[in-house]
Amino acid sequence: DLLCPDPAASNVQVVETPQSEIELLGCERHEVKSEAELQRFINRASEARSTRATQRNTVSSRSHLVFRIALQSRATTWAKPGFLFIADLAGSESTADTSQHDKIRQQEAKFINTSLMTLKDCILSLIHI
Repeated sequence: DLLCPDPAASNVQVVETPQSEIELLGCERHEVKSEAELQRFINRASEARSTRATQRNTVSSRSHLVFRIALQSRATTWAKPGFLFIADLAGSESTADTSQHDKIRQQEAKFINTSLMTLKDCILSLIHI
């Protein structure tokens, strides 16, 4: 969770409820009342992201940034909230690009690439709903 006081200590879990809704456990929730306030949270999370130089880029994101924005109607009480997801994903690296990295960086690249492939599978599964 990039908005918690110690992002490295956070443990966010993505789970599906029995009602087939996605819940994010262990992350902070904030109510915002203006575009400027939302932008401050996006900036704060962006600044907390892990970045490193790679073979191809001097600054490469080494973590994903995902915002789930719930839009709730104040005019009605019966409407369910709508959700907007904004994702800025960590950069993938080819095996050739990671050959000069130490074991920790190779594991990091493997984890990022695996999570990107999992996300691809999730998106493709939505096409078939």
